[in-house]
Amino acid sequence: MSGQRAEAIRQLPGAKEGLIAIANAVSKASQIGKGPRVTGRNSQPGSLLRTPFTQLFRRRVNRFVPSVHGLGATLRSMSFDWGRLVRKEYGSTFLWITTVLGLLLWEAAARHGWDSVGHRARVLASAWVVALAGYLLARYLKKTGRLSAPRPVSS
Repeated sequence: MSGQRAEAIRQLPGAKEGLIAIANAVSKASQIGKGPRVTGRNSQPGSLLRTPFTQLFRRRVNRFVPSVHGLGATLRSMSFDWGRLVRKEYGSTFLWITTVLGLLLWEAAARHGWDSVGHRARVLASAWVVALAGYLLARYLKKTGRLSAPRPVSS
């Protein structure tokens, strides 16, 4: 059956050129790494570190202490959309806060028993109520459109 398919493909217009191109590509790919090695000034191990660009870079950039020159101007030129952060992440944040509080309660119960975790459970429960209030507020603001994305200014 495959012989019939191959013959049918060969009879298609332009198939011969396509098959020749594929054969050439496979032949070239099989020769990668088998040719003569290129030698020259930059073919030694570590030669990338000896290029003029790299030498200039190493002179200008401190390896251990980052330069904060210009960082203030860069940060002032940017804006951060806090509303988008709340719109996109309120559910995930509530979930991981709930998980952490639950794990803290479970760990305390595993160490000291459920009878002795009353005070800690009340503290964790009140923290969870605060997280729940934040989640519900963010959800309400999002669903009512008060936390929507700012509209771009048309010129």
